[in-house]
Amino acid sequence: MRKLKDRSLIRIQPLRITVAKLRKETLSQAVPIVDVEPELVVWAQFHTDFVLDRYRASPSHIHWPEAQSINMRLGLLAQKIFQAILLEYSVPHDYNDPLFGDERGRWKPYDFYIQGLGSVEVKAIPPGERCKRLMIKVSEWKKNDYVVAIKIMEEELQTAYLMGYLTGKEAEGLPKKNFGHATAYWTYLDRTECEKEGLLPLHSASELLGKIIRYGVKYGGEKTES
Repeated sequence: MRKLKDRSLIRIQPLRITVAKLRKETLSQAVPIVDVEPELVVWAQFHTDFVLDRYRASPSHIHWPEAQSINMRLGLLAQKIFQAILLEYSVPHDYNDPLFGDERGRWKPYDFYIQGLGSVEVKAIPPGERCKRLMIKVSEWKKNDYVVAIKIMEEELQTAYLMGYLTGKEAEGLPKKNFGHATAYWTYLDRTECEKEGLLPLHSASELLGKIIRYGVKYGGEKTES
């Protein structure tokens, strides 16, 4: 075996595996904040292209408009942000990665399953002030135990806000509205807007994170601070 030159070892750097990090100082706030590294945004785009290529090659050949491609990228990014939190706090979970589904990409009725807590659907909210609603398509609702809303901020997609959550029963009790592209259960992300319209507001995401973190400590092992 050829020996490595000593100078080649100098270039080796420790592998950084953190791609989305919860700001600890915001953990107890109503809307916790997550910093997203640019590599995760690239990952989401790559996987979106990969999944769509598989769809196009499938016998059913589902047609996806460009807007759907953008929504899929944001959805995958939001799922990976949520998974990064689960991994950080050693929470055992099952992630329904669309790369490992059937020809339509979805063969499990959830985004995440956490034993002892239940099934979780992660909803990505696009950047921009106009995107201020949580919307769940009635036709795609899988009756999960929780729905978590993650707002992707700015065009660079490197900051995310955990806007809040609803239980599955609460989500089903939301009013339905036809938004043109689909009929959806909906409510506002902002509590004040909900109060004006008499809509159910989201619960604080920190409340759900508390349950998740306690579960991780109990079943995933003690979390050591980095």
